[in-house]
Order: sequence, then C-alpha cells, then structure tokens
Amino acid sequence: MRLPLLSCSTSILLALPASAPAQAPLLVPQQFPDIGAAVQAATPGAVIVVSAQVQPQPPFVIDRPVTIVGQGIEHDAPTVVAASGIGIEVRLAPGERVVLSRIDVVGARGTALVRGIVQRGGLLTLEDCRISCSDDPSFSSLPCAVEVTNGELALHFSRLLSGRGVPALRAQSARVAASATRFFGGGAGVDSVTLQDSDGHFSDCWILGGEDFFGTPGGAAMRTQGNARAWLVGCDLRGGVGTPGASGLINATANAVELSRTSIVGGAHLSASGAAPAVSGATFANGDLLALRWNEPPYRRGSLQLGQVFALHLESRAFTPVLLLTSLAPHATNDLFTREPALALTEVAALFSLVTNAGGLASLYGAVPRDPAFVGATLWAQGAGVGALGIEVSPLAGATVRP
Repeated sequence: MRLPLLSCSTSILLALPASAPAQAPLLVPQQFPDIGAAVQAATPGAVIVVSAQVQPQPPFVIDRPVTIVGQGIEHDAPTVVAASGIGIEVRLAPGERVVLSRIDVVGARGTALVRGIVQRGGLLTLEDCRISCSDDPSFSSLPCAVEVTNGELALHFSRLLSGRGVPALRAQSARVAASATRFFGGGAGVDSVTLQDSDGHFSDCWILGGEDFFGTPGGAAMRTQGNARAWLVGCDLRGGVGTPGASGLINATANAVELSRTSIVGGAHLSASGAAPAVSGATFANGDLLALRWNEPPYRRGSLQLGQVFALHLESRAFTPVLLLTSLAPHATNDLFTREPALALTEVAALFSLVTNAGGLASLYGAVPRDPAFVGATLWAQGAGVGALGIEVSPLAGATVRP
C-alpha cells in the first residue's frame, strides 16, 4: 500500500479524507426512545445521534460496531444513570470498534457497587465523556468507573471519577491510550489507575490517587502489575492523602515505567509528618517520547463541529523530524515496528512529514468539511518519530464530528 507523504508547514489546511459514514444517523429520542433501543436497531457501522439530555438514559449493552454521538454542552450531555450493575456494557469481537462521544455515565444517588463502563474485547474510544461510578462500602474494588479486559481503550478529553474505595480505571490484559484525560481515584487504599498485564500510554493526563480522611490509606495514582508496560508524557500524578499517604506511582513489574516531562508526587501522611515516596519501583527518563495535542482546551465540551478549524500539535525534542498519521477507521493497534502500540500501516489514511521547532513543537492545521455526511465521523491521529525500527509513537487519540 502506498501512503500519501506530504511535506507541509504550520499554515497548511488539512481537510478530512473524502469518505464519511454512508448511513443516515439514527436519532434519539426522535426515532428511538433511548440509546439502547437505537443500538439494537443499528447495523454495523451505524451512527447514533443523541439529543441534549431531556431525561436520564437507562443502562444498555453495545454488542456491535457503532458510533454514538451526544449533543449538549456541559451538564446537558446525554447521561446514562444506573441504579445497579453496569451503566454501559461493551462486548466486542476482535477487530470491532465502538466510539462514544459526549456520553456520560453516573450511578444513581444512594446506590453502591455500580460500574460505569465495562468493556470486553474490541477497540472502544471514549471522547469527551464523563464516567463515574458509585461507592464500594466493602472496599473490594469490584466496581470501577471504567474496566477493560482483553481489549483496546482510547480515552480523549474525558474524565473518570470513582466512588469511595473504587478505582477510576482497571485494565486487565488490555491496551490503553489516554490523552488530555483526568482520572480521580476513590481513596481507602484503592489506586486510581491499575494496569495488570496491560500496556498504558498516557499523554497530558492528570491522575489523582484517592484521598481519605477517615483513618484509612490514600490511594496511589497509578499501579502497574504483572507484565504491564507504561509510558507517561507530560502527565501529573499525585498520590492520595491518607493514613498513610500513597505514592504517586507504584511499579510492581520488572519493566521500567518510561517518563518524559512528567511530575509525580507522593500523598501526605495524616498520622505523621512527611509524605509517601513519589515513586516505588523502576522508572526511566526517556526524552524521545512523543505527545500529541489537539487545539481544543481539555475538557471543553465543543470539539469538532462541521466547518470547524482545528490543529494537531506534536511535541518532541527540538528540531526533530516527526510524522503525523491520521486515520478514519482503525480496528486495532500493533507494535511490530514501534515501541508503543501504533496504527497499522494499512489503516493510515494520510501521513505528514514535519519538523519540530526550537520549542519542540510541530503543528498541522485542518478543517472539518461543512457536509452533514461527516457527522459521526471520527478523526484519529498519532505522532511518530523518524529513525530505526523501535520507533516512538504518541498515544492514539480520536475526536468525533458532531452536529
């Protein structure tokens, strides 16, 4: 396959590829009473557009490739409210993908042991989503805001908030790519992000271990276990305050966690002076790690509308050649030629050659066509270094076009 390689400056205007979802969107509540009903009526590849919240959405299961786009701003986004069990359960076969854009999940007031999103298999993208769950009175870590097993999860412009005694993210035998996302742990000795035998690639993320003021330990911001690998670029990790406080990063694996431009702080001890160590376990400073940023401010609910101009920014060492890869339909990542999970070359729509400036930044500007057919299209992007095999890449990030 021959990929288009374009030399471009920071003033170029990049249009999305000239392909877009062919099916007319399914509309909630105009055509279907709730999201779950629309999913069950959808054919693979369908786009579901959900109006700004007028009433809570009931929990539902996604068992096919669909894109679900919510409208509304701030607290008006469509919200799934779960009184028990799971808010959204995603069951996908290998190679299937689901996109949730601006769909929020919460546990009903006064409930316990409610999980926000549970993913099994496939590739799930959460863009501009706010996912939370309820408390766990037994501190068994059964619930969590988001749980992924044997799948791939991409988080972009999202926020994961856990209840007391609950992790924000639990990954088991999975791959996680997160950018511009916040993770809030629930304290009581439970860590905010747990990677078990999983790859975790985080850029511009704020990961807070849960704080506890009731005589129990704080939670670590991140814990890696088994054969997990992690790369952190431009992140802020803070261990939770407690009795005692917790470290920002606990690496219980034989693989060093790789860091670039990342701050890690241990949580304060409430029962004594001082704080927990910032890091427990092996780490490695790697200045070649790449970050990819969209021009939208983090957590702003208004990205990528028809006709909108946007920018993609790559950050690396100064005066360094880099590549920007874009895709409309990735099904999975691999690491055949890269050190971190990357887009398959067969799924790259366009490839752009850039050089970072004195500040280590390279930018590419684009615009969303004013064509309603692009509503529900998701633009994925990833940065890559240039050099021998074992190339560094940024986390894969996607943003969805909304009405």
